[in-house]
Amino acid sequence: MTGSTDLDVAAATGLQVLQHLESVQEGRPNIGQLLGLSIDALEEGRVVMSLEPQELFANQLGTMHGGISATLLDSVMGCAVHSSLPAATSYTTLARKAEPDPQI
Repeated sequence: MTGSTDLDVAAATGLQVLQHLESVQEGRPNIGQLLGLSIDALEEGRVVMSLEPQELFANQLGTMHGGISATLLDSVMGCAVHSSLPAATSYTTLARKAEPDPQI
């Protein structure tokens, strides 16, 4: 696949779709364009993403806002699942839960 924007998504595997999107979106999923997420590794069942922290991502305590972390987690998990799907198969996130460590 090249940088062409044409792809028969119904005939492509999840990995092929992600590889195509990576080539036409410069390694950034749509939300990644907004937050500066990058896909650093992409293979079947495994995706590595990175995020360049920005001052605007900080909460009032000076740490990264949980919504930024949750978005990164949702994006990387979703892409990892998508990369393992056969053609014409879809998925969605049904639940995601984070709880504070009681030791903190």
